[in-house]
Amino acid sequence: MAPKASKAPKAPKAFQPISAFYLFFAAGLIAALFAPIQDCDETFNYWEPAHYLSHGYGLQTWEYSPDYAIRSWLYIALHAVVGNVRRILPQSTKVSEFYFIRYGLAFVCAICQTIMFQAVSIALNARIGLFFLVITIISPGNFHASAAFLPSSFAMYAGMLGAASFMNWRGGLKTWQGITWFAVAGILGWPFAAALCVPYVLEELILAVFSDRDSLIEALIRLVRGVIASLIVLFFDFAINLFFYKKPVVVSWNIVKYNIFSKTGGPDLYGTEPWTFYFKNLTLNFNIWFILALLVLPLFLLQKASSSSSQRLTSGLRTVIFITPFYMWLVIFTSQPHKEERFMYPAYPFLALNAALSLHIILSAIGNSNPKTLIGKIPGRLKLLAVGLVLFLSLDIAIARIYGIYSAYSAPPESLFSVMG
Repeated sequence: MAPKASKAPKAPKAFQPISAFYLFFAAGLIAALFAPIQDCDETFNYWEPAHYLSHGYGLQTWEYSPDYAIRSWLYIALHAVVGNVRRILPQSTKVSEFYFIRYGLAFVCAICQTIMFQAVSIALNARIGLFFLVITIISPGNFHASAAFLPSSFAMYAGMLGAASFMNWRGGLKTWQGITWFAVAGILGWPFAAALCVPYVLEELILAVFSDRDSLIEALIRLVRGVIASLIVLFFDFAINLFFYKKPVVVSWNIVKYNIFSKTGGPDLYGTEPWTFYFKNLTLNFNIWFILALLVLPLFLLQKASSSSSQRLTSGLRTVIFITPFYMWLVIFTSQPHKEERFMYPAYPFLALNAALSLHIILSAIGNSNPKTLIGKIPGRLKLLAVGLVLFLSLDIAIARIYGIYSAYSAPPESLFSVMG
């Protein structure tokens, strides 16, 4: 009688998107409950107009004057609708509306983070996706940005959807969806966030140019569809702002014009910072992950140079495209004299992605067990202990930063509504 064949061991299951969503949402809810409002603009430029739409009165800042018109009423209206949903529920108060909007922001942010997590896991690998998840949920930067009523946070949400569309080739190229989401980030959120789309569009064009004629035509059609969809988004924003400002305005263009082309005034009126500002700030908000995000390109090139296996050019090009947005954003905004922490929000997911790639490369190198190499001679338990201590230290620093912000700067939400009346 022949012996029964033993069952092959099951491969470990990849981390499921629904589990990732629960973790992202839990981190977002903590931010919604405990993160203080760090920027006066959030109160006076966004909560006040939302209060005006919901309750019929509120303060107006100069940004909403028709002379400047650099704030989108469509963006405000989307949040006011959420607050009004809470108003029709039992025991509604202004404080409950405040938290209900924040819970909504945390929910939307978690969905966007989950979609990008899934795209990273598919386009790169599941371990990098898991690192992206961990880096995101434990960082003080996510605590600040995930539930903030700010266009830069909204741009971060839409930017993740745009990046995920470009990254995930499963089921076909989603170029027009990616362009549309980045247009949403730029038109309804913050116009500069649309620049994060550039590396992905360049990838599309490069691959199309080196393909056959039919592929080039298909790529151009996808790009045109994305432009048309973006113009539709712009039309809706234009129509809503026409109603409120009583004159035709393109808010996203007004923002760019004021911040870049204004001859009098401009953002420098509100203070300038040295070039080191974002390096210090991102070190506080991401500690070791910011350092790893900066190191990803040299680490990747070193890995390519030392690798004996030949990989396709497309694979290497895609990785370079994926790590470019964070570098590009950091260079652009470091060169601007006026700097604020919230200006980095749209790049936070790309920072987490770069750091996850760096960690993956480092662990792959550390995991080398070849006794002929220096790394291979180090005992596996010692390497595991060293990595564990670094990660534990990073978590401790992040928790200390989050608790420090909450304990030192938080105030009862009623104080916000004492300002609103």
